[in-house]
Amino acid sequence: MSNYTPKLYISWNQMSVFERSKDQYVKQYLLGIKFQTNKYMERGLELADTLNDKAKREEVESELGNDMAMVLLLLPQYKETEKEINVRWMNIPMFGKLDGWDEDTFTLGEVKSGKKWTQKRANEHGQLLFYASMIYALYGKIPNIKLHWAETQEDIIGQVIFTGKVETFDVKYTLKDILRFYTRLKKVYEGISELTLKTFNI
Repeated sequence: MSNYTPKLYISWNQMSVFERSKDQYVKQYLLGIKFQTNKYMERGLELADTLNDKAKREEVESELGNDMAMVLLLLPQYKETEKEINVRWMNIPMFGKLDGWDEDTFTLGEVKSGKKWTQKRANEHGQLLFYASMIYALYGKIPNIKLHWAETQEDIIGQVIFTGKVETFDVKYTLKDILRFYTRLKKVYEGISELTLKTFNI
C-alpha cells in the first residue's frame, strides 16, 4: 500500500478529522493551519496537562476552592500515563498516546471532560476502538477499557468549571468489532493518501 500521508503513521485525530471533513483535514494536516479550540476543549487539555505533571498536580490539589482538585482525587491513577504506542497493523502504521495504561491488569484508561457522557456514547466513541485495535495488534488480545468522565459546566460568567462529578464507563469490544474497525481504518488510510496526492498534484 503506497504511503502518501503527511505523517509516517495514522492517529485517531487524523482519522476523526478526515471522516468528519476532508476540507478540514487538508487545512489542518496538509496546509498546517492551526486548529481552533473552544473553551471546553481548552479546559479538557488543562486537566490532561495537570494529570501528567506531578508539580502542577500537587499545586492544584493544595489550592483551596480549585474546582479541579476534587476531580484529581476522584480519577484513578494508572501505572503509566501518556503512554505512547507505535504499531503496524496489517501494513498500516498507527500511533496513539494513552491517558492511562496498566499492563499488569491489561487496562486502558481514557479521561474525558465535558457536559455529558453516557454509556452509549462511550461505547460508540471511535478513539477507544482505535486504541483497542492498536493494543490487539501489539499484544494479540483486547484490553479492559475504562472511560473516566469529569463533568464540566459553565458558571454564571461563562467560565467552564468542573462540577466535581466523575463517572466511569466500562467499554467492551469483541474481536469482530476490532476486525470490522480495520476495514474502516484501511479506507481512511487510503483516502488520506489519495487526498494528499490530489492536494499536492503528486
